[in-house]
Amino acid sequence: MDNFTIKEIESWLVSQLAEYLKVNSGEIEVSEPFARYIMDSSVAVSLTEKLGKWLGVELEPTLFWEYPTIAQVAQYLESFDCNLEDFAF
Repeated sequence: MDNFTIKEIESWLVSQLAEYLKVNSGEIEVSEPFARYIMDSSVAVSLTEKLGKWLGVELEPTLFWEYPTIAQVAQYLESFDCNLEDFAF
C-alpha cells in the first residue's frame, strides 16, 4: 500500500463528498462535521468502502462517526500510513 498524506486524503474525501452532494468541491470545508452535509448512514458506509478501496484496506464502517470531520479522518488515517492493516477489521 502506498503512503498517503493528509492533504491527499482530504482532497479525495472532499471530491467524493462534493460529487455526492452535487456541489463544487470549494463548498466542502474539511473542518465541518459530516452531519452538516446531511450524510446519512448509507452514504457514510458507502464512502467508507470507497475510501478503503482507494487506500487498499478494509476500514471500519464506523470511521465517520468516530472521526466526524474530513480533517479528523485524514489525520487519523495518515497517522497510520505505514501500517493501515493494524486498524482494519
